[in-house]
Amino acid sequence: MADYRHLAIGMKIKDGEINECPYCQRIGLVQVALGRFFVLHKDIDGDQDACPKRGVPFLSCESEWRLS
Repeated sequence: MADYRHLAIGMKIKDGEINECPYCQRIGLVQVALGRFFVLHKDIDGDQDACPKRGVPFLSCESEWRLS
């Protein structure tokens, strides 16, 4: 159970960092896997909110957007 939307930007958690989502500009846990950004906003009792949403292309780590 986790809700990352209200945490302070820059916090390091697990293998990621709390930051603004490069897909939807909300706060979330930004992680890099296989050279792509994934963002988990919340995962509470099976209700998961993550980006990119279906139909949205992945941003690569080589894009302008960077973790701090």
